[in-house]
Amino acid sequence: MKTIKSLATVVILGIATLASAVEKPNTNVQPLNSDQLLVAMESGQESRMEVTIVDESENIVYYKQSSKPITTYKKIFDVSNLDNGEYTIELKVNDLLSERDMTIANNQILVGKPDNANLIPPFFGFDGEQLVLTHLNFENEKYDLEIYDNAGLIYKASVGNDTPINAGFDLSKMNNGEYEVVLSSSNELFSYEFNK
Repeated sequence: MKTIKSLATVVILGIATLASAVEKPNTNVQPLNSDQLLVAMESGQESRMEVTIVDESENIVYYKQSSKPITTYKKIFDVSNLDNGEYTIELKVNDLLSERDMTIANNQILVGKPDNANLIPPFFGFDGEQLVLTHLNFENEKYDLEIYDNAGLIYKASVGNDTPINAGFDLSKMNNGEYEVVLSSSNELFSYEFNK
């Protein structure tokens, strides 16, 4: 049994190490004039890159994927054929997704700020004794971790604002039962449930 727990811990730490090696791509969406939009992406490693533009009814009005892994993508889009309205631009590099809001109205293209969402959700693992957390935290947000049982909050700690966040918690002395972990910042909230 000890070998299984040790193996589970090694697998969890391996995944955490691999996740911490992922680099956030640089993305830029910028209006050039009333009809044209520049979309650019750059990654530190060769990756497949995708651009999707979705209208407010969630219909895809444009989709393009690079035919092979590349490190840089730049394209000027002519949006003169799009109706006035709200759109979402989705930029995807491997499994990392960034979204930008775009409004076309009154001969103008307005592009929202980059989303503040971390592009990859955190990884939680529990091997029966140890809770492991890895979060890339590209935006360097300050996170708190809380653990709840059926009666309410039983543990709270700050896990900081590192990039990445790697933390482990010894839960071997906790009673058997159902638990929920909540990882939160001022902009994000993630949860993970487990049984002990």
